[in-house]
Amino acid sequence: MGQYDDINDVLNMVKYAYFQVPLYMELAEKFHLDFGDFSSLPIISKDYYIKADVPYLSCDYVPRLLQGLLLQGRTSGSTGKYTDFYWDPGEERNSLLELWYYRKKYYDIAPKDRLVYFFPIVQEDSGQEVIGTKTILGLSKAFLYNHRLMQAYHLIQEFQPKWMILQPSVAWLLCDLINKEKLEKIESVEYIEFTGEYLDEKIRKETEEVFSCKTANQYGLREVNSIAYECPMGNMHIMRSNTYLEIIHEDDEGIGDICITSLKNYAMPYIRYNTGDKGCMRELSCSCGNTNPVLEIHKGRNNDWIRISKEKRIHPYMLMQLLSEINSLTGNQIIQFQVIQKEYEHFEINVVPDQGYRKEVTEALIVEKIRKRINQKMQVDFQYFGTLLPDMITGKIAVFVCEIKKG
Repeated sequence: MGQYDDINDVLNMVKYAYFQVPLYMELAEKFHLDFGDFSSLPIISKDYYIKADVPYLSCDYVPRLLQGLLLQGRTSGSTGKYTDFYWDPGEERNSLLELWYYRKKYYDIAPKDRLVYFFPIVQEDSGQEVIGTKTILGLSKAFLYNHRLMQAYHLIQEFQPKWMILQPSVAWLLCDLINKEKLEKIESVEYIEFTGEYLDEKIRKETEEVFSCKTANQYGLREVNSIAYECPMGNMHIMRSNTYLEIIHEDDEGIGDICITSLKNYAMPYIRYNTGDKGCMRELSCSCGNTNPVLEIHKGRNNDWIRISKEKRIHPYMLMQLLSEINSLTGNQIIQFQVIQKEYEHFEINVVPDQGYRKEVTEALIVEKIRKRINQKMQVDFQYFGTLLPDMITGKIAVFVCEIKKG
């Protein structure tokens, strides 16, 4: 279990979950598990939680739930599937300590600094579009639609945040608005943290230029909080005090499914939880001084697969990497893209092009590579947009979507 020095913390959480959480207790009884052999424990997906007919909240925390003392939220994902999750407030704060340490060390950001973030439309049952305190301003993603982004810009400008947490697609929308409307820069912003979507370097560069600020990427899940955080050297170091991370089903390059075990959330433990993301883990010496292993995250999720036929499918990671390689070869002329599989032999690619985009050359290269890698008969259609908006339900942009009915 190489990436974690103190295995006792991991095994303590495993034993707690399998003796106090009904969902895991059921698994233990069903499979006669050996808790000392971590690698033999089952991998759990989000679908398993969705379909579970037993609670996955710890029995110890039920009284606190009934007293309204737990924090509650919903997971999100590109398929729109979600489950409820719970945190004990103290445990939730503890889970963020390592992240806050590195935010301060690397980028001089502290909890008292004024923050702006955007929350999913479905997150707030109250229907509020603006929430927050003297130091935190939360804006609903409803502001991204119906030409209301200018209103969000003015709210941000008035609030004068020191930093923002943004999904890359939202950052791009704000940059595009400021550039097109020739708006004043929000001078107070010193740092922007990207999260929730794959970060394209073109969007990062544009954000840094428009806001004249530092940026970093943060990878996490709301049900466990931070999993990895980017240092100034560009490496995503794993948050070892908060999660234990595994890469399973690795290919020849070490790329596989990212699975995590939470180390702080005893109210609702997650043991060998498949995030649906792809990546690889590297041990390296980083000049930032952080000795934690580095996580490399790759495009593509397990939520949707490229379907070659009723019987055969391949992971979209291959296609995402192919498009990224072509984009690099052509001078990063594509700002955003999304691939939709309409039929077995039909792809539709949504593209947000840069000003220097060479339409015929790039399209021909993409079609050639896709047909060579997947199917010579593949039909590939292109649609062009000024930007790609996050899904109104999930608040995210799915890089790949399969619209073929599963059956």
